[in-house]
Amino acid sequence: MAEEKKKQLTEQEEQDVFDTYEDSYDSKTGALAGRAPQRKERPKFATVQGATPEEVIRIRLPNLKNREVIGVVLEDYGQKLLVKCIDGFTRTCRIPGKIRYKVYINPGDAVLVQKWPVQENEKGDYLYKYTRTQLTHLVRKGFLKEEDLQ
Repeated sequence: MAEEKKKQLTEQEEQDVFDTYEDSYDSKTGALAGRAPQRKERPKFATVQGATPEEVIRIRLPNLKNREVIGVVLEDYGQKLLVKCIDGFTRTCRIPGKIRYKVYINPGDAVLVQKWPVQENEKGDYLYKYTRTQLTHLVRKGFLKEEDLQ
C-alpha cells in the first residue's frame, strides 16, 4: 500500500496565501470580498408591520348537556360571584377552590357558568373566564349579543 504524503507549504507559499486572504478581507463589514455578509433569517411566523394574520381560535362553548351557560359578572364577593346569565336569570356562583387563587375576576367579565341541579335558576359554579378576543368571536358567531355585555 502506498502511503499518501501530505503536501506542506513552504514559508513563501504560506505568506502568499495569507496576503491574498488579507487583501480580500473587508474590516468594515467583517466579511470576505466576493461573499455577501451573513444575514439572520427572519422566523417564518413573523408578519409585516401592522398586518393581522387570520387565527384559528378554540373557544370553550357552553355544553347544554352539562347545564352550562354564559354570563356577565355583576359583583365579586371574593369566593362567590353574582352573574347575570344570558338565559335571563341572575345566579350566585361559587369559585371552586382549585382555581380560586389562580384567577382574577372583575365586574363586567364574561364567564362560563355551570348550573346546579338543585336551585338551577339561583345558583351555579364558575368554570371559565373569556378573554376579549374570545368575546369578539362569540359575538361574531352569535353565541352572545353586544347588549348582554353591558
